[in-house]
Amino acid sequence: HTHFYYCYLKRETNLKCKQVPEGFNTLPSFEAPEQNKEFIEKLRALLKDCEITCDTPSGVLDHWQGLIKHMNMSEDDEEKTKPVSETDIGSNSSSFTFVSKNVLLSMDNLLIRGSELRNSDWVYALVIYTGFDCKIFQNNRSEKFQQAKRSSVEKKMNRFIFMMVVIQFMVCVLCAVGSGVWMSGNSEAWYLDDSESVKSSAMIKFFTWFIIFAQLIPISLLVSMEMVKYVQALFMQWDTRMYVHLHGRQDVFCNVQNSGLNEELGQIQYVFSDKTGTLTENILEFRKCVIGNEQFGKGETEITRATKLKQLQYSDAAKGQNILPSSYVASRSNSVATMVLEKEDSVLGKHPDGDDSVMYFPHVNFDENTRLSQFLHDAVTNEKQGNSHMTSVQASLVRRFLTVLALNNSSFPFQDKHTQQNVIRASSPDDQCLAYFAKFIGVELVKKALPIVHLRLSFNNNVKKDDHSAITEQFVKWEQLAELEFTSKRKRMTTIFRNRKTKKIHVMTKGADSEMIKLLSSEKNPTLKFSEEQLDAYAEEGLRTLVIAEALKEESWWSDGWEKEFSQHQDEVAKRSEHEEGHVHGSCSDKCRICNFYDKVEVSAQVELLGVTAIEDKLQELVPDTIATMLQADIKVWMLTGDKQQTAENIAIACNLLEPKNPKELSKLMNNAICRVQNEKFKFQNAGMVVNSAALQQIMSDPDNSENDLKGKFLSLSTMCKSVIGVRLKPYQKAEVVHFIKTNTQCITMAVGDGSNDELMIRTANVGIGIVGLEGTAAVRASDYSIAKVKEKGRGGGKTEAEAKERRSYVLISLMFCNVVPISATINVCSWSASLLEDYHTDMLYVL
Repeated sequence: HTHFYYCYLKRETNLKCKQVPEGFNTLPSFEAPEQNKEFIEKLRALLKDCEITCDTPSGVLDHWQGLIKHMNMSEDDEEKTKPVSETDIGSNSSSFTFVSKNVLLSMDNLLIRGSELRNSDWVYALVIYTGFDCKIFQNNRSEKFQQAKRSSVEKKMNRFIFMMVVIQFMVCVLCAVGSGVWMSGNSEAWYLDDSESVKSSAMIKFFTWFIIFAQLIPISLLVSMEMVKYVQALFMQWDTRMYVHLHGRQDVFCNVQNSGLNEELGQIQYVFSDKTGTLTENILEFRKCVIGNEQFGKGETEITRATKLKQLQYSDAAKGQNILPSSYVASRSNSVATMVLEKEDSVLGKHPDGDDSVMYFPHVNFDENTRLSQFLHDAVTNEKQGNSHMTSVQASLVRRFLTVLALNNSSFPFQDKHTQQNVIRASSPDDQCLAYFAKFIGVELVKKALPIVHLRLSFNNNVKKDDHSAITEQFVKWEQLAELEFTSKRKRMTTIFRNRKTKKIHVMTKGADSEMIKLLSSEKNPTLKFSEEQLDAYAEEGLRTLVIAEALKEESWWSDGWEKEFSQHQDEVAKRSEHEEGHVHGSCSDKCRICNFYDKVEVSAQVELLGVTAIEDKLQELVPDTIATMLQADIKVWMLTGDKQQTAENIAIACNLLEPKNPKELSKLMNNAICRVQNEKFKFQNAGMVVNSAALQQIMSDPDNSENDLKGKFLSLSTMCKSVIGVRLKPYQKAEVVHFIKTNTQCITMAVGDGSNDELMIRTANVGIGIVGLEGTAAVRASDYSIAKVKEKGRGGGKTEAEAKERRSYVLISLMFCNVVPISATINVCSWSASLLEDYHTDMLYVL
């Protein structure tokens, strides 16, 4: 595998790992391209008689699939029996391959033109698309022909131009008729040409007037307006106050992709925002976890502190006495009073004693590593001594839990050339965080050359850098058999591994609790109730949670059953049907063969609950102030997220979207899916509402003229609230909500997001804002404007953009007036003679 940087190609801020397709990593390694003779020979043997099929050229940058049929892969028996050592870990050759197999290709194997190679000097690749068939060219074409958004000023200008055409036609007819009447009454005048009839003369005069009045249609107006929009866009992109050095890797300014909507930014009435990566940093820290029936990790999160402070601020005691505890410090930013709780510095993977010799691990803020390390030590030691039966149930669960975190992810380890340290990179921030936590406790992902994955188990209660003698190591080799990828619709990821030592099959699954709960039964999982209680507690703290499960199966479960079915499934879905369209983005239909097959495999595995992870994602800087400013400007703010209701509510309180004293009846009404709502009873000016996915689906599926009138009641209720929180929403539901509000209120809407699951919402809104971050570039490519931090929305909806409409409107009216004045003078002075009042050049200079 190797890593590529898409910063200049797709505005990515994180490295993307591209891996060699299964079987190709058995090829011999060499130091320089000129030493490739043996490599080329074995490559030809590998691809002999095989056939490669793939998707037709398209502009989709987030999905690609192909298949190598009848690939000739040989099994290396010598490597199969060779013990694992540190030398093996650093080698480039794989330790195991299959015999004759169809190899499925995915986006992980495809290099896009324009990407930049990072931690490898060179690669060998097979060219799939060339010239205008390349994805980057196709993408430019597809975006070019997307439906264009038009601003309200531009729509009015089009109506004005149409009206001017009608007026010009009517004036020309009137002048032609008047000219004919005048000529018939003055036919004896000696200076008139009487060779033509009055009718033909009037007809000629009509076209003469039409040419004279041509400037009534302001051709120069279009050019002038485009120049104004272009200059405005330049000023927005040059604004240094919107500059961010993102994550220390990339310089990001505001990027204007549709300057025609500049004036709309000052007229926004509804803002629809995603949560993760938009309101939060998407820089994750592992804080707490549940394994079995024990909870690990202490301390409060920033969102918890902000929520408690908000509750204190709105409590009657605090209001009446105006007294706050000494541990709270008041601050003011952007004229909005906020309260900040003083706290100690985060330990971030260090021990609380602050010893500099303690090893540092990014994305980890965990203070009970000693307990977990002890459990891991007991499990590994008993297994090494042949006393596995003496290992406690909790110790066994801890080892399995950490193993799932290290294996079931998209992470890849490699050595940083600058620091010479082993680092982990992943396409998903969650996967990277989980892999680092497993490494922090003692289960490290050291090599991933699919299908072979190597883990190093090491443990030391103190984890001191200078005491290597106390660290015990054990290498474990795993073989990945299949991966059932994560999508926003499935909300879970499953990988199937074979332990090369025990020959057991491990089905490892992680995902959102709403989806994982479908795979778990309370009879076989006695700790399920305890885990659900902790999930609610973590959600109250604003933590992102994942449920971890695993199933242990015999070799026959895979080799005698699912292996053949999985191979057949790959062949069937190599050619996608309409039901699989949008599978990667989670917008596929319920008849999607991929999702249905994955569900079938996961249900058959009967996974066992291991535990729960809790990750903190902090709010972005000044997000509460920005939202407070929007609410003061009478802009309604909606937060649409796929998280749990408790998590979304606490984050909404922390960033000023909800208040602790908001009437809970509003949330209950919508969550109970359509109770009788009498709008006249709700006159709250500062009400907030929470609606979940099930209630929203029932509302949107209700017929327009139904007896219940669910859509009408939902519209009335939502417009009464200053903010609305949508929880557990799917991507298409976000877009559905935006379209519903935009259509029924005729208000200007803005959607803000950073991930592919926000793409539909961004395209649907009047104005789309893409956040440049760690969740890919689908949102940025679909947006009209892209920024790095959500706090810039406070400027985007402010005075500058409001003035943009005023300036463009002034230009529009001025040009229209300049064109009408000379024509009025011409009609008044030249009467019906169809003569110019001034010469042509003077007229043009006047217009300029």
